[in-house]
Amino acid sequence: MMNEFHSEKELFERVLPALEARLAELYRMGYHNISIQDIWEYLSNRWRHGTDLMLSDIVGDIMKVEYDEVKSFLNDKK
Repeated sequence: MMNEFHSEKELFERVLPALEARLAELYRMGYHNISIQDIWEYLSNRWRHGTDLMLSDIVGDIMKVEYDEVKSFLNDKK
């Protein structure tokens, strides 16, 4: 993945529309105490352990991330 993106910031900017779409979906489901940054932090931590991630895999992960996974990760960090 780093072959296509030179920084995590560049990747974030590229997938921001998917993050916004997923956040909107979570809001529609009634989850209002979550942010794009929360989703990004959870997934970027998960991706650090992966190899050869493709942009399609990253967007797929974003679109199917669950509220409970993100909140559990954030609570464990505290």
